[in-house]
Amino acid sequence: MQEFRPASVVADDTELAHALRAGDDDAVRELVRRYGGPVFVTAVRVLGDRALADEATRQTFVHAWRGSDRFEPGSDFGPWLAAIARRCALDIGGRDQPGDDDSGATLADSRPMDLSVTEAETLWSVRRAIEALDHDERDVVRLAHLEGRSHSEIADLRGLSIGVINARSYRSHRRLVNRLGHLRDLQEEDPR
Repeated sequence: MQEFRPASVVADDTELAHALRAGDDDAVRELVRRYGGPVFVTAVRVLGDRALADEATRQTFVHAWRGSDRFEPGSDFGPWLAAIARRCALDIGGRDQPGDDDSGATLADSRPMDLSVTEAETLWSVRRAIEALDHDERDVVRLAHLEGRSHSEIADLRGLSIGVINARSYRSHRRLVNRLGHLRDLQEEDPR
Protein backbone atom coordinates (compact mmCIF):
# COMPACT_ATOMS: atom_id res chain seq x y z
CA MET A 1 0.00 0.00 0.00
CA GLN A 2 1.65 3.22 -1.15
CA GLU A 3 1.01 6.62 0.39
CA PHE A 4 -2.02 8.33 -1.15
CA ARG A 5 -1.22 11.04 -3.68
CA PRO A 6 -4.15 13.00 -5.15
CA ALA A 7 -4.59 12.62 -8.91
CA SER A 8 -3.85 16.32 -9.44
CA VAL A 9 -0.46 15.94 -7.73
CA VAL A 10 0.39 12.86 -9.79
CA ALA A 11 -0.64 14.66 -12.99
CA ASP A 12 1.40 17.76 -12.07
CA ASP A 13 4.48 15.65 -11.26
CA THR A 14 4.04 13.63 -14.46
CA GLU A 15 3.88 16.80 -16.55
CA LEU A 16 6.88 18.18 -14.70
CA ALA A 17 8.84 14.96 -15.30
CA HIS A 18 8.13 15.09 -19.03
CA ALA A 19 9.12 18.78 -19.16
CA LEU A 20 12.37 18.01 -17.29
CA ARG A 21 13.20 15.24 -19.74
CA ALA A 22 12.58 17.68 -22.58
CA GLY A 23 15.13 20.11 -21.06
CA ASP A 24 12.61 22.81 -20.13
CA ASP A 25 14.34 25.42 -17.89
CA ASP A 26 10.99 26.40 -16.33
CA ALA A 27 10.54 22.78 -15.22
CA VAL A 28 13.82 22.92 -13.30
CA ARG A 29 12.73 26.15 -11.60
CA GLU A 30 9.38 24.56 -10.70
CA LEU A 31 11.11 21.47 -9.29
CA VAL A 32 13.28 23.73 -7.09
CA ARG A 33 10.22 25.73 -6.01
CA ARG A 34 8.30 22.59 -4.99
CA TYR A 35 11.09 20.55 -3.46
CA GLY A 36 13.85 23.01 -2.52
CA GLY A 37 12.79 23.14 1.14
CA PRO A 38 12.65 19.38 1.78
CA VAL A 39 15.92 18.83 -0.12
CA PHE A 40 17.64 21.52 1.96
CA VAL A 41 16.32 19.98 5.21
CA THR A 42 17.64 16.57 4.14
CA ALA A 43 21.07 18.08 3.43
CA VAL A 44 21.13 19.99 6.74
CA ARG A 45 20.30 16.79 8.65
CA VAL A 46 23.19 14.98 6.99
CA LEU A 47 25.73 17.80 7.18
CA GLY A 48 24.67 19.84 10.21
CA ASP A 49 25.87 22.97 8.38
CA ARG A 50 23.57 25.32 6.49
CA ALA A 51 26.25 26.64 4.09
CA LEU A 52 27.33 23.14 3.08
CA ALA A 53 23.67 22.09 2.87
CA ASP A 54 23.06 24.98 0.49
CA GLU A 55 25.79 23.62 -1.81
CA ALA A 56 24.39 20.08 -1.50
CA THR A 57 20.95 21.42 -2.43
CA ARG A 58 22.32 23.07 -5.58
CA GLN A 59 24.17 19.89 -6.53
CA THR A 60 21.04 17.82 -5.92
CA PHE A 61 19.06 19.76 -8.49
CA VAL A 62 21.91 19.66 -10.99
CA HIS A 63 22.07 15.86 -10.60
CA ALA A 64 18.28 15.62 -10.85
CA TRP A 65 18.26 17.69 -14.03
CA ARG A 66 21.06 15.62 -15.58
CA GLY A 67 19.45 12.34 -14.48
CA SER A 68 15.87 13.27 -15.30
CA ASP A 69 15.73 10.52 -17.92
CA ARG A 70 16.02 7.99 -15.06
CA PHE A 71 12.97 9.39 -13.23
CA GLU A 72 9.79 7.49 -13.96
CA PRO A 73 6.89 9.88 -14.74
CA GLY A 74 4.00 9.26 -12.35
CA SER A 75 6.32 8.52 -9.43
CA ASP A 76 6.85 10.78 -6.43
CA PHE A 77 9.74 13.23 -6.81
CA GLY A 78 10.27 13.40 -3.02
CA PRO A 79 11.99 10.05 -2.42
CA TRP A 80 14.08 10.34 -5.57
CA LEU A 81 15.30 13.84 -4.68
CA ALA A 82 15.89 12.88 -1.03
CA ALA A 83 18.17 10.03 -2.12
CA ILE A 84 20.11 12.34 -4.42
CA ALA A 85 20.32 15.02 -1.69
CA ARG A 86 21.66 12.54 0.83
CA ARG A 87 24.35 11.29 -1.55
CA CYS A 88 25.37 14.85 -2.48
CA ALA A 89 25.53 15.85 1.19
CA LEU A 90 27.61 12.80 2.06
CA ASP A 91 29.97 13.57 -0.82
CA ILE A 92 30.35 17.17 0.36
CA GLY A 93 30.73 16.20 4.02
CA GLY A 94 33.10 13.33 3.27
CA ARG A 95 31.67 11.27 6.11
CA ASP A 96 33.13 7.82 6.58
CA GLN A 97 30.90 4.79 6.81
CA PRO A 98 30.47 3.37 10.30
CA GLY A 99 33.04 0.62 10.80
CA ASP A 100 35.00 1.65 7.73
CA ASP A 101 38.74 1.74 7.64
CA ASP A 102 40.43 5.13 7.30
CA SER A 103 40.51 5.02 3.52
CA GLY A 104 38.19 8.03 3.27
CA ALA A 105 35.45 6.10 1.46
CA THR A 106 32.00 7.49 2.05
CA LEU A 107 28.58 5.89 2.02
CA ALA A 108 27.98 7.71 -1.25
CA ASP A 109 30.96 5.93 -2.78
CA SER A 110 29.50 2.54 -1.95
CA ARG A 111 26.26 3.09 -3.87
CA PRO A 112 25.67 3.74 -7.51
CA MET A 113 24.71 7.37 -8.17
CA ASP A 114 21.47 6.43 -9.88
CA LEU A 115 19.11 4.60 -7.55
CA SER A 116 16.02 3.33 -9.26
CA VAL A 117 12.79 5.11 -8.45
CA THR A 118 11.60 2.02 -6.56
CA GLU A 119 14.77 1.96 -4.44
CA ALA A 120 14.47 5.67 -3.70
CA GLU A 121 10.80 5.29 -2.74
CA THR A 122 11.73 2.39 -0.45
CA LEU A 123 14.46 4.46 1.18
CA TRP A 124 12.04 7.36 1.64
CA SER A 125 9.36 5.08 3.14
CA VAL A 126 11.80 3.61 5.66
CA ARG A 127 13.08 7.03 6.62
CA ARG A 128 9.56 8.39 7.15
CA ALA A 129 8.59 5.33 9.19
CA ILE A 130 11.60 5.77 11.47
CA GLU A 131 10.98 9.50 11.83
CA ALA A 132 7.35 8.77 12.80
CA LEU A 133 8.45 6.70 15.83
CA ASP A 134 8.38 8.19 19.31
CA HIS A 135 11.66 9.93 20.20
CA ASP A 136 12.78 7.18 22.61
CA GLU A 137 12.01 4.40 20.13
CA ARG A 138 13.64 6.27 17.24
CA ASP A 139 16.74 6.76 19.42
CA VAL A 140 17.04 3.01 20.04
CA VAL A 141 16.60 2.21 16.32
CA ARG A 142 19.17 4.83 15.34
CA LEU A 143 21.74 3.66 17.88
CA ALA A 144 21.22 -0.03 17.16
CA HIS A 145 20.91 -0.02 13.38
CA LEU A 146 22.75 3.08 12.21
CA GLU A 147 25.53 3.12 14.80
CA GLY A 148 25.69 -0.65 15.34
CA ARG A 149 25.42 -0.54 19.13
CA SER A 150 24.20 -3.48 21.22
CA HIS A 151 21.24 -3.15 23.57
CA SER A 152 23.68 -3.31 26.51
CA GLU A 153 25.70 -0.43 25.08
CA ILE A 154 22.54 1.62 24.50
CA ALA A 155 21.38 0.94 28.08
CA ASP A 156 24.74 2.11 29.44
CA LEU A 157 24.82 5.13 27.13
CA ARG A 158 21.30 6.23 28.11
CA GLY A 159 21.53 5.24 31.78
CA LEU A 160 18.55 2.89 31.47
CA SER A 161 18.00 -0.77 32.24
CA ILE A 162 18.44 -3.35 29.50
CA GLY A 163 14.75 -4.23 29.96
CA VAL A 164 13.67 -0.71 29.04
CA ILE A 165 15.87 -0.76 25.92
CA ASN A 166 14.56 -4.21 24.93
CA ALA A 167 10.96 -3.01 25.35
CA ARG A 168 11.60 0.12 23.24
CA SER A 169 13.31 -1.95 20.59
CA TYR A 170 10.44 -4.44 20.49
CA ARG A 171 7.79 -1.68 20.24
CA SER A 172 9.71 0.23 17.58
CA HIS A 173 10.23 -2.86 15.44
CA ARG A 174 6.55 -3.83 15.71
CA ARG A 175 5.58 -0.33 14.57
CA LEU A 176 8.08 -0.43 11.70
CA VAL A 177 6.79 -3.83 10.55
CA ASN A 178 3.23 -2.44 10.55
CA ARG A 179 4.21 0.72 8.68
CA LEU A 180 6.49 -0.99 6.18
CA GLY A 181 4.63 -4.25 5.57
CA HIS A 182 3.85 -3.08 2.04
CA LEU A 183 7.56 -3.27 1.23
CA ARG A 184 7.63 -6.97 2.08
CA ASP A 185 4.62 -7.49 -0.19
CA LEU A 186 6.44 -5.68 -3.02
CA GLN A 187 9.59 -7.76 -2.47
CA GLU A 188 7.61 -11.00 -2.60
CA GLU A 189 6.05 -9.89 -5.89
CA ASP A 190 9.46 -9.06 -7.42
CA PRO A 191 12.17 -11.29 -5.88
CA ARG A 192 15.64 -10.52 -7.26
